[in-house]
Amino acid sequence: MSLLEKYEALTSFNPDETTTFLNSQSDEVARHITDDLLKIADEITIKDLLSSHTCRCETISLIQNLYKYCRYYQTEDQYEVELFDDLRQVYDHLPRQASKTAFETIYKLKQMTDKGRVHLPMRCTTRTAPSRIAAKPTVNPLSDEQISNFVETWVNLLRKESKRSFSRAELLDWIQKAYLKVDKFSWHPNDLETAGREESWKNRVSARLQELQTQEVLNFRSSKQLWYIYED
Repeated sequence: MSLLEKYEALTSFNPDETTTFLNSQSDEVARHITDDLLKIADEITIKDLLSSHTCRCETISLIQNLYKYCRYYQTEDQYEVELFDDLRQVYDHLPRQASKTAFETIYKLKQMTDKGRVHLPMRCTTRTAPSRIAAKPTVNPLSDEQISNFVETWVNLLRKESKRSFSRAELLDWIQKAYLKVDKFSWHPNDLETAGREESWKNRVSARLQELQTQEVLNFRSSKQLWYIYED
């Protein structure tokens, strides 16, 4: 079946067929993404793109589209679930006026450039190897003991505020801000090594959450993608 035939077959939106088609196409794209490309991409964060004068409008459009369509892939991979949870946090914090202005800008730009076909004068630039823009002091590697202390402190803070649930993304954001002193420092390279397609420090936080679930301190509800704190 050709791609066009696949598309036409999906116009009636059969959920199972849609998921099969999307996952197949995504896997095909992945076959052509090299490790070198991923290594370069690892130097760029969503924060970098949103902070960029040139990139922020298109990045907001990307975030909106990811949030809108990612559910159709219907994956149960834990990494994907946690990534979507992180994405939802970014989406939820996007101010409505920022999104509105971004989409208006993209629409107007397409009109002004005939959908990108107008060739603007080339600027002579010299390409250099990608590198992180800001050189900040690096913290020591995050130890397992520090992770345990951070998670315990987080749970105790929520208990004091009479809150009984939290998302993994909220906890990771809090730990990052606390450990890096709200972006004053940068992560140690050891903590940024990927393990299971995610930064190692995040994996170790997840492992600690699982330990607390075994100890019946916390309980994870997959239907809501939230961690619940047991009563003392």
